[in-house]
Amino acid sequence: MDINNDDKLAPSPRRRRSSRASRNSREAAHRQALSGDRRSLRRRSQKVTPEMAAQIKTLVDHFGMLQHDVAARFGINQGRVSEIMTGGAFPDVPPAPIDKVG
Repeated sequence: MDINNDDKLAPSPRRRRSSRASRNSREAAHRQALSGDRRSLRRRSQKVTPEMAAQIKTLVDHFGMLQHDVAARFGINQGRVSEIMTGGAFPDVPPAPIDKVG
């Protein structure tokens, strides 16, 4: 019985062509990365202070605001608000008095 070696070989995988838009965006990102620090490409939230955390707790607990609305109001991301509300960040900070929330 003669076994043909060609039957054992798998066809070579074809390289998928990328669209022009994705290729252009990758090239632009590459140029940007070469021109400066990569960390400068990321958007950064502002630092949350204990006073902000207290106001955030009051807005969510007392006024019933949604976390993403509070996050937009303070210029931070929703995950940061969630950390504050679950006690992962600023666990010892009490909610702000209602008259102090602006």
